[in-house]
Amino acid sequence: MSNIANLKNFSLFTNNNDNVRFFKSKDIQVKADYSCYEPKRELSVSGIKAPSEKALGGDYLKLTIAMGAQGARQYADGALFRNDRKGENAKAPDMTGVLTMPDKSEKRLAGWYKKSTSGVSYLSVAISDKRAADNDSADAPSDDIAAEPHSEPAAAAIAEFDAASDEPIF
Repeated sequence: MSNIANLKNFSLFTNNNDNVRFFKSKDIQVKADYSCYEPKRELSVSGIKAPSEKALGGDYLKLTIAMGAQGARQYADGALFRNDRKGENAKAPDMTGVLTMPDKSEKRLAGWYKKSTSGVSYLSVAISDKRAADNDSADAPSDDIAAEPHSEPAAAAIAEFDAASDEPIF
């Protein structure tokens, strides 16, 4: 069984499926703006663009990650903000944030804008342990590199997104 604590990366795409939902609360759900579904890893991610006065550009990505088989499914919530400290460092993530794990511990999120060989835009997201130097606030992204972005998703993983726009994911 897949364990969310061992999750190291995923690819986030613009969502074109009306059935992929993001739960704003127990009773309020909306169509997800972004999604990831990998049956082999028992992984599903949904996200929405949310307004924030603190975030650079005024918006951020709010994420829910679900992993594991039904009945033993684990959930984590996260947020990704534009990295306002990226500067000239090409390897620095385009977005950074925090992932709150099921046990309430926190991990660091880092995302890089990518384009698949078939032209589909996506966000390559890496998950790593927080370091002592990391600011505990997701509103203050770090310019440190958490991990290298992972390689391009397998063809099967992007097949359902081939009809997606080639515009940037966020």
